[in-house]
Amino acid sequence: MKRSQAKDGKVRFSHLEEDSASEVDASPDYHFAPSQEDSDRGDESDVATA
Repeated sequence: MKRSQAKDGKVRFSHLEEDSASEVDASPDYHFAPSQEDSDRGDESDVATA
């Protein structure tokens, strides 16, 4: 967990922003663009392997 203090005095938790961004970016790929093999097995295997 990284904690940095900005010039305005507010403490920012950078890991929260990074995690949120990565979840939003990664989710569409797993659910809407599975590979050929994954699409044969269904969405459940995508979630399990991701």
